[in-house]
Amino acid sequence: MADDKDKNEAPLVWVRGGTTSSAYDNQQARLKAEAEARRAIQDRQFALAKERPVEARVNTLDLGSKQHHAAVVLGIKHPKDNQILDWIQCELITQPKDDGDVELVLNMACPRCFRHDAQNANFKFAQSHRMFWLDTKNAGELWIDPTDPNNVITLAGTITTKEWIPCPGLGCPLKFRIDKSILYVEHK
Repeated sequence: MADDKDKNEAPLVWVRGGTTSSAYDNQQARLKAEAEARRAIQDRQFALAKERPVEARVNTLDLGSKQHHAAVVLGIKHPKDNQILDWIQCELITQPKDDGDVELVLNMACPRCFRHDAQNANFKFAQSHRMFWLDTKNAGELWIDPTDPNNVITLAGTITTKEWIPCPGLGCPLKFRIDKSILYVEHK
């Protein structure tokens, strides 16, 4: 007899043409509906806390405080003509380790997954899983978004990865490496 866990897990099967199974589609729809319901509850909680600041307080879950978050901007280079095609604004997080030390975690989006499914494009990786370095020579410099001059970001520095990193998105063929905050793309 199958346990409850087996009933709730949808088979992650890909068929010819890159389509997903209906069980997987149903699971994703259910997960999206559950997330939207949780967001609606939290929105109501924040509204109540704003209306009654003395009676109600809302604390958010955060990986550290705002002082532990920093911004990194990655330029996506075209594989053939070496022009910057687009920009990815990433979040750099310091996370405590078990031994009392801290490690960096890069929270970013896959450019290919973002074009196809923006909700599932985000992922993160830690230095302990995929080695990368932060060069702080240009820390504190301002980056102005070429498409929106009102979007100004204070940079934490530049990122360089040790190796090619595959996108963790299901079925995504993209592999990338980062060299001085320039993202080079390769398809599997």
